[in-house]
Amino acid sequence: MKKSNILIVALVIVIIVVWMLSAKNSHSSTNKEQSVTPVYKELIIKKDISGKLYPEMEIGAKSSVSGTLEEYYVQIGDEVHKGDRIAKVKVITNASQLEEAHTQVENYRIQGEKLKKMYDRNRILYDKGLIAACDYEASESAYLENQNRYNAAVNQLQIINGNGRLSNVVVAPCNGVISLLPLEQGASVMEISNYSEGTTVAQISQNSRFVFKSKVVEEDVIGLHKGMKIPVTISSSDHTVKAELYKISTAGNYDEHRVMKYEIQAVFTPPTDVTIFSGFSASASIVTKRKKTLTIPCDYVTFKGDSAFVTIKKDGEDYQQYIRIGDSDGEVYEVCKGIDTKSKIYK
Repeated sequence: MKKSNILIVALVIVIIVVWMLSAKNSHSSTNKEQSVTPVYKELIIKKDISGKLYPEMEIGAKSSVSGTLEEYYVQIGDEVHKGDRIAKVKVITNASQLEEAHTQVENYRIQGEKLKKMYDRNRILYDKGLIAACDYEASESAYLENQNRYNAAVNQLQIINGNGRLSNVVVAPCNGVISLLPLEQGASVMEISNYSEGTTVAQISQNSRFVFKSKVVEEDVIGLHKGMKIPVTISSSDHTVKAELYKISTAGNYDEHRVMKYEIQAVFTPPTDVTIFSGFSASASIVTKRKKTLTIPCDYVTFKGDSAFVTIKKDGEDYQQYIRIGDSDGEVYEVCKGIDTKSKIYK
């Protein structure tokens, strides 16, 4: 046999031997990787809940006079500052109101003339020391009080005529963004007063902080507490922020499926590069349980019907061992019965 042929045969034999050794080592390594033993660890159970985002502060702009909406000066989404014009209200009057206002002004004017004469006379007498200070002060007080009533009556008459000191222009009570304009042109507007909360002409949102609002079932609300941080993901931008839970309702309400749920609220400051409008969708991940327990990776568990099994070795043969599992975080199962930390589990 030629020397070159001998070298070729030897090389082939070496390659075969190296391949067999590599395959054996790889097989051993694979078997090692595919077996685990249950371990104790802290199991954290989380649940994703959906909700809505709302500005922490939403303030209504209201009118100081009653009437009908004449026009809006702003649109939804406009940024406004305190004192900016929002809308104009048209004051609606009738003949009886106008006549009553004129009569009241005239009555206070006549009464004012009488009180003015009495006040001027008492002032002269007081300066001469002919009357007591209390008499002079009483006449002064009556005169000034009537003046205030007269001025108020005049102003009311001017309002009815559409040119009073109380403006029929609704202005922004704070800085913010217009989030709602609920009225149509010509809609009735009730003034804000001690006896009426008034009609909301516009709603202004202060977007420096937002609130995540959601509802959870009773078994989940037990694990929540005020002050805990929860990650909230804004659906429109996929940004995740840390929100602080500050409200947990102690009174539940049934939803449309007759399930008792409890409202929760968490507040956060949005990133400067993220735009959020009132009512945006969001989701939060809440921790419902924490416990240290025996666990096994999920991919080592198989199911037959409602029962869970793992593979163990018995006399060198694969054997399906029944186990009772509990909670899962998506990566591991809680093991309640069937195996322990000495068990070796195979895929």
